[in-house]
Amino acid sequence: MGASLLQGVLFADTAASPPAGCYQLTVRGASDSLLSIPLVTRPALLGRVTAVSVNSLTLSAPTAPADGAYAPASGLGYYVQFMTGNLQGLCYPVTANTGGVFTLNTQGDDLTQHALGAVVAGLVSGDLVHVRPCWTIDAVFGAAAETLTLATVPSLDSAVYTSGDWVLLPDNTGASLDKNPASQLGYVSGLGWRRLGDSVTDAGTQSLAPGAPFVVRHQAPTPASVWVVGYLPEDRGVVRLPAVAAGGEMDFSVSLLHPVARSVSALQLGAALVPSASVLDYGDGLLDFLSARSGFSAPPEHRLYFTSAGWFEGDTASDAYVLSPGLGYVLRLKGTHPVGYWLQSLPYSP
Repeated sequence: MGASLLQGVLFADTAASPPAGCYQLTVRGASDSLLSIPLVTRPALLGRVTAVSVNSLTLSAPTAPADGAYAPASGLGYYVQFMTGNLQGLCYPVTANTGGVFTLNTQGDDLTQHALGAVVAGLVSGDLVHVRPCWTIDAVFGAAAETLTLATVPSLDSAVYTSGDWVLLPDNTGASLDKNPASQLGYVSGLGWRRLGDSVTDAGTQSLAPGAPFVVRHQAPTPASVWVVGYLPEDRGVVRLPAVAAGGEMDFSVSLLHPVARSVSALQLGAALVPSASVLDYGDGLLDFLSARSGFSAPPEHRLYFTSAGWFEGDTASDAYVLSPGLGYVLRLKGTHPVGYWLQSLPYSP
């Protein structure tokens, strides 16, 4: 899997809005491209936290939210993103809202005793949050045949899987390595976006979680371009890393949350990982699928590991190894460690 470097253009929107812009994602020909979106959607709601429970926030907002307006049943997926406080940059999907009470999928995190620190609640001093709609398949790749940026597929018969282009969503929950995708989606001629094996359910509103890469499986030999229009993130980014049980191993897909290329040392990724003892005794590592080789389900081109002395690839010191926005990577988590948080500092002035 891989992709060529993302190209982007930023432009001012309005004085009251963050900078807006567009990014070009390049999908390699006859290959899998592991991509991500380093821009955010326009917030649907600005709120202040007035109360906190284990998995919910009560928000005070200029306009009281309607019941269910931000629940998945509304037709879109939404997430809460902390703008201030100890959890700044952390995102949780919204599972329900009753007025200003937002129930979140915290994946087991306790908001009343969070590892990153306390959530501050109060009408005047409470933490600020944005409620944003997720990127969706049809928003990124096109909602109709005439706006589609990828090739259509003739049907959902697995026998014609090699026809047309597909979007593969990673499995970031299964505790194993080299996992099959969680979902496989294609635009079926005459039907629209569908999941492989389901010709009835519209998959166009499938959410693309913030910070979670996806694979575009492009069949034609020539590259394709996908343009995404969004907003420049103005807060640090936080990637939540799952716990790994004793003796366990897990591949976990990640990406940069800002549209700036940065080295692994500048990103302080190692602080969230279990160090390796040596090249012969790996702990957590990073797999990079960016490759000049074409093909599908290709192995990673680069394998990095982190030790107390820094980053290495083989015997070569690699602290200066650069990760690019718009691409995806895989963290190979091994050993025993609890839930972790990769804090990506803001690389520019908002």
